[in-house]
Amino acid sequence: MSCELLLLKHRLNNFLVLGLVCWRSPHNFNRTVRVMDHAIRYRAQKKSIPGTKPARTPDDEIGVPSLGLFDDYLSRRPLNDFTADLQRLVFSSLTGIRVALWNSSGGGNHDFRSGILKAMKMKAWTLDTPAPVTERPLHLSEMPVPSPAEDELLLRVDACGICRTDLHVVEGELPVRRSPLIPGHQIVGRVAALGSLVADFAIGDRVGVAWLNRTCGVCEFCLAGRENLCEQAMFTGWTVDGGYAEYAVAPAAFTYRLPDNFDDTQAAPLLCAGIIGYRCLRLTRLSENEWKGARLGLYGFGAAGHVCIQLARARGAEVYVCTRDRERHQALARELGATWVGDAQDEPPVKLHASIIFAPAGELVPVALKAIRRGGTVVLGGIHMSPIPSFDYSLIYGERVVRSVANNTRDDGRAFLLEAASIPVRTHTQTFPFHQANDALIALKNDSIRGAAVLVAD
Repeated sequence: MSCELLLLKHRLNNFLVLGLVCWRSPHNFNRTVRVMDHAIRYRAQKKSIPGTKPARTPDDEIGVPSLGLFDDYLSRRPLNDFTADLQRLVFSSLTGIRVALWNSSGGGNHDFRSGILKAMKMKAWTLDTPAPVTERPLHLSEMPVPSPAEDELLLRVDACGICRTDLHVVEGELPVRRSPLIPGHQIVGRVAALGSLVADFAIGDRVGVAWLNRTCGVCEFCLAGRENLCEQAMFTGWTVDGGYAEYAVAPAAFTYRLPDNFDDTQAAPLLCAGIIGYRCLRLTRLSENEWKGARLGLYGFGAAGHVCIQLARARGAEVYVCTRDRERHQALARELGATWVGDAQDEPPVKLHASIIFAPAGELVPVALKAIRRGGTVVLGGIHMSPIPSFDYSLIYGERVVRSVANNTRDDGRAFLLEAASIPVRTHTQTFPFHQANDALIALKNDSIRGAAVLVAD
């Protein structure tokens, strides 16, 4: 075949695929035409076609969706309206898309990249109006794949933990901050695209995204290392879209590298239940040399509790668990080495140094105060809690302390993941396929999850 015919074939291949993915962005058409020769030259160079000039290589580009992104996308979205031969032609031209994007954007023009990604579709569970989970308020929608901002990553979501905070969001116990909203804030995924300013991650990296999405970075709390208290903070799956979707975006600076000894399903619950449990342990005010032999109470024994007990026991503490579910939660507590297990309202046989209340039940606060010794701390580990009843001053007298936990810092997350990997923590999970998001929330509401629930890609 002559050089001219080969070049024509390459030109047609590239125009075909770029036309398929860019048809929603006609304002980019002329730009696409202008850069097509760059793509052709690069492909020609790779195929040793004579008479062409080499183009700059995109091997180290930042901010361009990788070949893997389009490969993954098209594998999930077969072009059923076309023949098999045409599908093969589309797949064979993916490199042309990648190079054309790179050359056209000078290393990552956001508007052009955004147009490409918005022409791609993903499935996502959206919440339009909060309602009881028994009414199945999440709706499966098809929407454009989000485009990462210059400091963000685009992730292909492989797993997303299902947290009690998701229940508070979906059922309206937390105020509506975004509508419609994609819930989910314990995201495990692979990097599919990079914002133009991102330098610390690469395409294909496995990463995790947690509840704290970003902060202002300039307020008194952020500057004092207490970014969890930032009044301008954004939260994954509440104020910004989360991980009940095939793709998600997240700031690179608030994204975690995950230890290799946790698979995707095991890693997901660590990103909220684990991190919050870790911060609760910090706020008990027990120092490093006080953990050995300390007596710790846990009220509620779901996802956070079953991770927290493993950390506490590894530090040398005795753990006393108070929870109402005998069949699942109490059995799991015994399996994980609890010193004593009782019902939620039961009083442990000894006075405790500290307790953590994970259950969103305000009536447990006086119960927990009654069970701790003088100078002890009761930590409230949830973002929402039912009203706390009045109680006698004698319960808090003796320098007992009641304190809440508000979110987490990135330092909490990094330190927790290191400690969890060194123990190692083993999460007990129940997985739900992506299409069963409403069922998973109902199961969590009914306390029928033994350990943590995780939504996994179909």
